[in-house]
Amino acid sequence: MSALTSAEILPDSGRLRLTWASGRVDVLTPLWLLDNDLAFRHPHTNQRLRELRTLPPDPKLASAAVTGAGLVLGWAGDLPDTVYPLNWLDEYAPRPPLDGRRPWGAELQASLPAVPFAALDTDHGQAQVLDDLYRLGWARVRGVPTTSGQVLGLARRFGYVRATNYGEPFDVISKPQAEHLAYTGVPLAVHTDNPYRDKVPGVQILHCLRASVGGGGETVLVDGLAAAQALRARDPKALTTLAELAVPFRYRDAESDLRWTRPLVELDRDGGVVAVAFNDRSMAPLPFGPNDTERFYAAYRAFAAIVHAPESAVHFLLEPGDAIIFDNQRVLHGRAGY
Repeated sequence: MSALTSAEILPDSGRLRLTWASGRVDVLTPLWLLDNDLAFRHPHTNQRLRELRTLPPDPKLASAAVTGAGLVLGWAGDLPDTVYPLNWLDEYAPRPPLDGRRPWGAELQASLPAVPFAALDTDHGQAQVLDDLYRLGWARVRGVPTTSGQVLGLARRFGYVRATNYGEPFDVISKPQAEHLAYTGVPLAVHTDNPYRDKVPGVQILHCLRASVGGGGETVLVDGLAAAQALRARDPKALTTLAELAVPFRYRDAESDLRWTRPLVELDRDGGVVAVAFNDRSMAPLPFGPNDTERFYAAYRAFAAIVHAPESAVHFLLEPGDAIIFDNQRVLHGRAGY
């Protein structure tokens, strides 16, 4: 933790400016500081013991001092002094989040991630998978036992499994009279899964138990984050269109009728890419008027041209025992025919 070198109340705004030895500067509002007074947290659950509505709407800071106990703030009026440990301020003071995600394209082919299954018994191995998943949007684990149900054990090493209408595991096998394209041997263009569902699946795992006897079935991955950033650089109006217009998605079979509406690209308040939904097989008829329909189709074509460009994709064959873990709201996946 960096040392806090000064705490100054700004005369014009009444906000508190903290300067750290690292050079970082944080500016905090009085109400945020009062709302986060640690004296009003339960000592065991850390939950708030008072409601925001009971606080004065415009509290005024009277003094600020850095002491051995931490940052001590005095307040105008009858509010008691508050004390904030410096390590707490270092962790929670609002600042722009660091984005450690690494956009990628076909250049990743030379260094595809891989972690041995046996390494997951160590903190380092688990951390490597999580780091790959965060930076790249996907990770690969090799040597997973090729018995049914192992994918659930792998998933539960990292989090909870959410059941869908397909059950917990979803067996992807080729069969006649398939009710889903995943059950056929036809090529599947890259896509994100289940955009018709609320909540859309987050992290998914594909575990190869058996490979096709006749060959084929190569996995294809595309970074939706990199594709959206490329679209912004080439045609910012197209990205804005895909973020503004929420598209209806639908999936229906004999037992389910699932529908949800979402934009193809979700942006945060600063314009950063949060999520991508790309699955034209599941798009329902567009409900827009002529102008929005035309601009959506134009924007979609511009985005699809990037998504399907050879320089956007990596390709590899999943061998028995291989598993890929991927962020379904970032990484598009598909496969060659088999």
